Amino acid sequence: MTEHRTRRADAAPLLGRAAVLGTFIVSLTILGLAAPAEATPGDPLWDDYFGGPAYGVAQRVLIATDGRAYVMGVEDTNDYNNDEYVVQSVGPTGQYLWKATFNGNYDPPAADTDVPHDIAFGPTEQRIYVTGYSEGRHSKSDWATVAYRTDGTQLWVRRYNDPAGGVDSAKSLAVSSRSGRIFVTGTSHGSGTGRDVTTIAYSPNGDRLWTRTFDAAGNGPDDPAQVLVDPGGGRLYVVASCHNGGTLTDICVIAYQGNGSRLWLRTYDGPSSGEDLPASAVLSPSGRRLYLCGQSEGNYLTSAYRRDGTRLWSVAYDGPSAGYDFATESTLTPDGQTLYVTGTSAGSTDDDVVTVAYTRNGNQAWVSRYDSGATDAGGAIALNPAGDHLYVASSHDSTTTVAYDAGGTQLWARNEGEVSAGYGDIAVSPGGTTVITVGWTRDVYTDGAIYGYSVL
Repeated sequence: MTEHRTRRADAAPLLGRAAVLGTFIVSLTILGLAAPAEATPGDPLWDDYFGGPAYGVAQRVLIATDGRAYVMGVEDTNDYNNDEYVVQSVGPTGQYLWKATFNGNYDPPAADTDVPHDIAFGPTEQRIYVTGYSEGRHSKSDWATVAYRTDGTQLWVRRYNDPAGGVDSAKSLAVSSRSGRIFVTGTSHGSGTGRDVTTIAYSPNGDRLWTRTFDAAGNGPDDPAQVLVDPGGGRLYVVASCHNGGTLTDICVIAYQGNGSRLWLRTYDGPSSGEDLPASAVLSPSGRRLYLCGQSEGNYLTSAYRRDGTRLWSVAYDGPSAGYDFATESTLTPDGQTLYVTGTSAGSTDDDVVTVAYTRNGNQAWVSRYDSGATDAGGAIALNPAGDHLYVASSHDSTTTVAYDAGGTQLWARNEGEVSAGYGDIAVSPGGTTVITVGWTRDVYTDGAIYGYSVL
């Protein structure tokens, strides 16, 4: 039996009730929330907690134009022996609406592991798609992509087991707003090629249209970070880490046509041929530019690519202590003129959360560091609809939300959580009145946690 509960901002704190689990990453985005007229920026509006009898954690969320949120996560219903996909629908003020689960075809089903990694809407917001990995009855872990109606009805499930029968895991999916095709990318094992990057296209009905696999020259472990599809649906991009033999891990960007034909491959190897890893990517509003972020040789890396594969620029950010810096996420203003990148950067005494603003041409506009006074880990990032206020989620022993203006000045910071807590994701309502930060909180038990703040 699954538990769910909501606590308003003026209610007494509630203790968690799931079994103790390690660090969780939890994602949620909610649109359509209206802040009370008397609220001031950063005021808590409400919070919400959920999980299964053993434990539960939310990982990602989609928000529909009607303000409903669809939360993707995982629950254990059998004392750490049965992880299941969970999709939970949440109303505009955080209220629970419905929950759907997916348990794979392992035998017995109460002892398998099914963990989702990504979620996306269909083009008309009438469907949602979830992908991740699921233990198979006669195989190791497989991809499992599940389609739901937005009332929680499951429409279909499609599994993928690579020809070598190895360990497979879907990592990211994107849906064409024009054709409704679903593009899923993840890892698979080839015969003699190790871990490869595989991309599959499905029709809206779940028919597999094509499968493409990429193995870098070094035959080492290659891992995708994200798949993106352009607004017209005619081109998709897979951003991955790849092994090319003579260097450490490089960053690869692979462009495909919508029919699966590969258009180009671009590889980034840092100046010293050290380790380069992608974290996430974002497309410009027109789809003519791709921006990716991650790390190169211990520094933030941010790169811009043109649609034809031309790399326009790459810039690094190295913190004041010359320690390890890793960018985790970026967002682009609605006019496509400013890119904001956030992540973790070594400070003078411990790690801080650092956000950097870049112009369209790659020039650094400003840098802002957030230091709680202890080790911080960041971050997730979101803009208000006007693009003039920025919000970053991070972790210390709390779930932290930091607000900035367009010039990088910190406006407010809030911390939530009990004995131990952390961030997952952050988003702003379409009216720009409410920011939602989601993470996890643990006292004796661990819960997924959703926090709503006023930003007026």
